[in-house]
Amino acid sequence: MAHLTIVRIKNSNFDYTEYGLKHNYFSMDITNSFSQSKSVGVTQYAILDGTTRIDNISKQPGQVTLQGLIGVLRGGNNPENFAYNTVERNRMQNQKKLFEALRDQAIFLDFVTEEDTYKNYVLTACSFGKSKFGQVDVNLTAKEIIMFGDEIEVNRANTINYINLSKLKVRKA
Repeated sequence: MAHLTIVRIKNSNFDYTEYGLKHNYFSMDITNSFSQSKSVGVTQYAILDGTTRIDNISKQPGQVTLQGLIGVLRGGNNPENFAYNTVERNRMQNQKKLFEALRDQAIFLDFVTEEDTYKNYVLTACSFGKSKFGQVDVNLTAKEIIMFGDEIEVNRANTINYINLSKLKVRKA
């Protein structure tokens, strides 16, 4: 079953018209699968009493993976969402070059699906194969970019407000 995933190009200085696009957003011709994952990282250390303690939990960047096709067929009913022929290349070549340029130039992207919008991702890998004449299999992987200064939610109820150094004991070496 094909899914509709719209990719929005966020960098205003990226020339999307060079790749046969009419807008700063597009769709792969057919998206067969879309997956998204997020996780947290923990820092843990063994301490002297033989237990392991966690001292930090941090939000890790998310990852998006798309698998689909570019070629003769198009999924969806809005022709504005797809790449077109240009003087230099046909539409299949344009879309392939578009993915490569987005990856190589580290262009910020949003992925818009029926369920949610995944903001501020950069393509980290794209691979192409051919299983049928007139179409190219595409696999894309993108990583979420979490910048310094982005808003991060902190639960203040569990934050230690002070440390009483007079009660701190250090074991002799």
